[in-house]
Amino acid sequence: MSPRIFGRPIRLHGRTVGLREFTAADLEPMHAIVGDHAVTNWLSFDARDLKQTAAGLTGIRERARQRPRQEYYLAVTPRGEDAVMASPGSDSTVSTPQSSATPSGPTSGAGVTPPTPPTP
Repeated sequence: MSPRIFGRPIRLHGRTVGLREFTAADLEPMHAIVGDHAVTNWLSFDARDLKQTAAGLTGIRERARQRPRQEYYLAVTPRGEDAVMASPGSDSTVSTPQSSATPSGPTSGAGVTPPTPPTP
């Protein structure tokens, strides 16, 4: 069952990206992001294994069905495509929401270049 708002799943389209509800099929691409040490090195949590990612994705989908809905975790996709390329909404995407965004990157988890921190 898809989470719905006003009777329909959330799906937003921009010029270059789209936002949509997470599905069970997003497990592998989500894990490629939150399981990548190069990505999570810059976040407030360590890389997640597949089991942890699955539990987080299940939680996201369950909370999306709660009424009233309190959280909106949406998958970022390239415009016109359905493949997840990022998941905004928290600095701990698969646990408790805390901040505003996570890095976007390829679904393979490779090639994500985090910003270089300023030199003191």
